[in-house]
Amino acid sequence: MTSGQVAKGLGITPQAVGKAIRAGRLRAQQNDGGRYVIDRQDYEHFRAARAA
Repeated sequence: MTSGQVAKGLGITPQAVGKAIRAGRLRAQQNDGGRYVIDRQDYEHFRAARAA
């Protein structure tokens, strides 16, 4: 998933997703272009943690 897809699914901005990644609250990998790619499982874990 891209940071934009994660943002849309959570109802937050892509910038907020990037901030969560940099803070270590959301795991992500960087692709060859330097963009973040978030695994579906990491997204679900982050979403559940936000709801708690």
